[in-house]
Amino acid sequence: MSNGARSVRISAPIERRRSRIAVERLLLHAGGVAELSRSRGEVVGALLVVAASVALIVAAFAFRAGDDLAFFVLIAAFAAGTTGFGLHIASREARFRREKR
Repeated sequence: MSNGARSVRISAPIERRRSRIAVERLLLHAGGVAELSRSRGEVVGALLVVAASVALIVAAFAFRAGDDLAFFVLIAAFAAGTTGFGLHIASREARFRREKR
């Protein structure tokens, strides 16, 4: 490889039950390069925050324009954004615990 990392060939087949984290640790321990990815909860939480932010801005303009029902969308978007942020942080903390950081 051009970046100086050693290539590791594993002769024994890897069991399906073994987690992806264990395989990445094995590669890192052997000197290979492994990319650690985000957990599904982190991605979903971040997407929920982005969607709630857009809905919050649109609802704020609609409420200012005189649409009284947009107030409920404001409350729902704020609640969804708070929930998404909590989901993102909790999933990140769980991933750190699994990886023992």
